[in-house]
Amino acid sequence: MKTNKYSFCFDKVSGMEGSVFGLSVIPDVVKASDSRHLFKFKRYALLVDAQNHRADEFLDIEWCKSETERILEFVDRNGMSYFQDTANDMSDELAKLTQLSKGLYENISGISDYDLVQKFNDFAFHYSYSYGLGSITFVYESILSEIFQNLVSVEHPEVPNIVNELLVLNHKSFILESESILKKIKTASDNIERSKLVEDYKSRFFFIKANYYDADILNDVTVLKMADEYDNNSGVVRNEDAGVKRAVELPVLSKKLKLVVELLKITAVIRDERKKLNLIGSYTLFRFISELVKRKGVERDIAKRAFWFEFADLVFDTQATIKKLSDRKVVSLVMYDNSFYYLDYDAIESQKTIATRSVFKGTPASKGKVRGSAKVVIGREDFDKFGDGDILVTEMTRPEFVSLMKLASAIVTNEGGIMSHAAIVARELNKPCVVGARGVIPEIQDGDLVEIDADKGVVKILKRSVK
Repeated sequence: MKTNKYSFCFDKVSGMEGSVFGLSVIPDVVKASDSRHLFKFKRYALLVDAQNHRADEFLDIEWCKSETERILEFVDRNGMSYFQDTANDMSDELAKLTQLSKGLYENISGISDYDLVQKFNDFAFHYSYSYGLGSITFVYESILSEIFQNLVSVEHPEVPNIVNELLVLNHKSFILESESILKKIKTASDNIERSKLVEDYKSRFFFIKANYYDADILNDVTVLKMADEYDNNSGVVRNEDAGVKRAVELPVLSKKLKLVVELLKITAVIRDERKKLNLIGSYTLFRFISELVKRKGVERDIAKRAFWFEFADLVFDTQATIKKLSDRKVVSLVMYDNSFYYLDYDAIESQKTIATRSVFKGTPASKGKVRGSAKVVIGREDFDKFGDGDILVTEMTRPEFVSLMKLASAIVTNEGGIMSHAAIVARELNKPCVVGARGVIPEIQDGDLVEIDADKGVVKILKRSVK
């Protein structure tokens, strides 16, 4: 029998690798998004396993559907300027946060404990406020992708590659910018040129190894290894070359489909800027953790069980706070009708119970049909088990997943829409991909024989592995 004071019902939408510390800023991000935008989250939650560094993410799906319809009505009446302005503002705030981050992580080792806490709190505020501007897309992106796919399948089922053709972007993502420099490093003609490129890469992409769990510092060895692993024959279609020559003649689009396509393309830009800002913010927050660990001699994994606002307690009341954190096993981070909760227990129940099944429907993101062995990858600790030709099954992909995506014969995500990271990279790599196939995790297990029909967005378990 549950005796917890609070209990909330949500729809599970995704999962991820992450620590309490890295993820606990997200409720403030949601709060910032709701304060900065006409369109709201209303309800949002994270359930974080503090010991195993895993988290489940929850939303109110019905609310998201109603907000998506409101957004479509809004842009139909008013045009795309609201979302275009958001994209422009994201670029400005990203530039400011980058400079603030560099100024902080290079200059915190010699300051007092009081100044350390003050600088940390100031940065956490700026980070969550800027991150909140770009997080608006999470309210509607998956729903909008479903609307897009339904419209395409009804209006233009006879046109091959129409998804790829309609969603060509002029925007060059920071991942492609990163890869372009890695390629130059790999092919540099001499050591002097290579060293300059490595320094340029470290300066521009210091954050590239960050996530919600932790953030490694780039050094020369790491960058050279990344460059050495860069695949010149990866099959990636560069955004700056895409769309120069169309493979098919595009049909006339209905008014609604044209509207959805335009919004999706702006959304992809906002999403890319948001992700870069997220990585920079996470990187910087974990530099403060590094400084704390050095000053106070505490165990890093225990310190990362703290909520972000407990950083001051870690600095000024270290032993008592560490004792409390050592007992922290699971936390619930909840925004429910404008109230916020940070709870040291599991306070979340799923609104829907899904029976055991073997067929899942998602959104086709990159066409193709594949059968193969599934490997479930949630975080970096799962990377070593993934082999060439395996089918990648994950909650959602992040930049560090690209090396696995290149090896994969197909990609399936539990969360995300047609312009998610997984969808965009899969199209660049020409890999079959189904996104938003809710229920594949935890239903699909390592070694299951699965069939991916990314033309129709269907994932089937053909044979379950024997454990």
